Amino acid sequence: MGPASTARVLGCVLVGLSVALAVTAAPVAATAGGSVARPGPDDVPACAGDFVVRTVRLAYADAEELALTLGWVAPPGIRIAPYRPTNSLLISGPAADVDRMLDLLGPR
Repeated sequence: MGPASTARVLGCVLVGLSVALAVTAAPVAATAGGSVARPGPDDVPACAGDFVVRTVRLAYADAEELALTLGWVAPPGIRIAPYRPTNSLLISGPAADVDRMLDLLGPR
């Protein structure tokens, strides 16, 4: 992976983290009387428009085992994490790559 690809992937990961923080931390800061800084349009990387997180509930496979297996074939920039309480996979990254990973799992 070249420097440009690495920068794009890192930008996508940071966008995902900022979305997660905005959803979880902003209400806490707002209720504590703190000022919440929101990113402006210039602060969002170019990949933000196509960065997605999908949840896939599994009926006949173990989420931890499947996450490990899919990690070997996932393209760069894709993150696959198991979620044990619901035996689900969280798949995040560029939309086109996430769709390709979902295609590997079968019909939607």
